[in-house]
Amino acid sequence: MLVIIPCGGKKATTARPASLMYSGPYFTVCLNYARFLTSDDHIRILSSKYGLLPLKQEISPYEMRINDKEAISGSELRNQAINQGLVDESDVIIVAG
Repeated sequence: MLVIIPCGGKKATTARPASLMYSGPYFTVCLNYARFLTSDDHIRILSSKYGLLPLKQEISPYEMRINDKEAISGSELRNQAINQGLVDESDVIIVAG
């Protein structure tokens, strides 16, 4: 099972693993719920800048929304899913507001 959760607007100010970058209450609830459903290896954070982030991937802080011109595109997301071996997942849960 793959669980995709949203990133958050409240971020740390220095580079760190994706699971520790976002600190808002909604992100925290989504991450806890995802961890209730599956293991960390089967969770991805959907970031408007970086796309599908494994929890351990180190990233730098950024300011971007999913509808910004510079945000990751659908084709880039698809390529990430292919490269991460996610396209054959039979069960996918998307946690979103």
